[in-house]
Amino acid sequence: MRNIVSIYLIIASFFAISFSSYLLGKIKNSRTVLFFLNTLSYFIYMIGYVMEYNSNTLGDLVFWNHVQYLGVPFIPAFWLLVVLEYTNRLSRILKRRFLIVLIFSEPVTTMIMNFTNKYHYLYYKSIEVTEILGHNVLSLNKGHWYFVHTGYLITILFIALYFLFVQLKQDKSRRPLLSLFFLATTMPIFGIFMNILDVFKDAFDYSALAASISLFAIIFAFIKFDFLEIITTARHQLFEISYDALILLDVNYNILDVNSKAIEMFDVERREILNRNIDEVFFNDDGLLKILKEIDKGIWIKVKKESNEREHFYEITTVDVINRFTKKVGYLKTIRDITEEVQLKMELQRAAMTDSLTNLHNRFSFMELANKEFERAKRYNEIFCVQMIDIDDFKKINDSYGHAAGDLVLKSVGTILKTNFRINDIIGRIGGEEFAIVLVNTKLEDAEKRAENLRKMCEKTVLMYEDTIIQFTVSIGISEYREEFKSFEEILKAADLAMYCSKRSGKNKVTIYLTS
Repeated sequence: MRNIVSIYLIIASFFAISFSSYLLGKIKNSRTVLFFLNTLSYFIYMIGYVMEYNSNTLGDLVFWNHVQYLGVPFIPAFWLLVVLEYTNRLSRILKRRFLIVLIFSEPVTTMIMNFTNKYHYLYYKSIEVTEILGHNVLSLNKGHWYFVHTGYLITILFIALYFLFVQLKQDKSRRPLLSLFFLATTMPIFGIFMNILDVFKDAFDYSALAASISLFAIIFAFIKFDFLEIITTARHQLFEISYDALILLDVNYNILDVNSKAIEMFDVERREILNRNIDEVFFNDDGLLKILKEIDKGIWIKVKKESNEREHFYEITTVDVINRFTKKVGYLKTIRDITEEVQLKMELQRAAMTDSLTNLHNRFSFMELANKEFERAKRYNEIFCVQMIDIDDFKKINDSYGHAAGDLVLKSVGTILKTNFRINDIIGRIGGEEFAIVLVNTKLEDAEKRAENLRKMCEKTVLMYEDTIIQFTVSIGISEYREEFKSFEEILKAADLAMYCSKRSGKNKVTIYLTS
């Protein structure tokens, strides 16, 4: 029987230390380091106990008892840190270093007390060899510090149980794993009480047996539920370092987890939104709620709240979270900031539809908008007028002063048009020195007045180019939408004919198209 127990404890301890070493070798983080240190403490303790269990002389028995105390006092301390890390409390404990000192001061003191017991007998009042079932074992008369250490062990383990219990209530998705951790924490408590009560009077250390059961429960939890597994750790790291905001929801749209980018985007604390429904968290943004709940992919526009803020555009995509039974258990929402992409696209669209010199509509954009206005006026029986504007003797300006001077004149005309016409009027540069305007909901007589004002304004404009004064005039033709026109091109052609009449009759004039 002794040999079977010894072989079992050796196999358990070597399996545990090998598994924790494998994890530590694959990925090193706070969890794997703490788990390795916890397992190393178990390993030292159980190897020391097996050797003591199989020794006969008082010297050997005491020596291996000392070896055990290189590990056994630290097991609850390291396990508590593992539990704190897993329940997201370790970072707060580490900020209060005195708590770490407090946790480890007793194990260090106990180790010293055990090694120096022959000088004070505070840990064991006496140590003798007794024969039980044909084998020599240590008969230990427990001292005051032994019970202090026992109280410490039980206290630390109950603290770990408390944190696991709280996490069990909060984290339903990890209940199987947490339950195994809970079992692993309770087993050493049973072992301690079995030793104190000495139920079977066989001098066997039941804490060693309980420790082996705890180790197998922990390792089974790691393997079965991917805890500390490389895949899980890698997924967590990818989740956390993603450039996109990530929100993990259950099927009822309760927030299970968010990454740092989401915390930054929504400007909230993680604890403020975890385990809360999105209806509570985003109650003031109906657009966001609609996309999160009803649309697999959509664009969320975060409207600026202050004048110095800019609008932000976000693309939200959804991936269904499916468990191993092919049941949908939640949603992973990816929120990607596409503001720069949208703005670039808008700039490219604007560039494709805008004359770069005057910032007016180019011919393509002007004709597209003008055709839409033609169809609208035709459908609703409304009116509009078209002006064609041509800069007089523009070629002479280019030939006399250069193309830069001609560009200056074109920019000036563009500025005059933008500042003196309504925002709903359609203004474009449709040729080299030709401009066109669609005056929405405007009668012919009003269009003529506005054209005359424009002509006078251009006539009075004085430009300075390299110490040279440049003045220019424009010829303008006007046409009015009538049922006889079958397309906008016909109206534009009529205005163009009227403009050429202005040219032929001396330039710097306004002419109205009256007959077909």
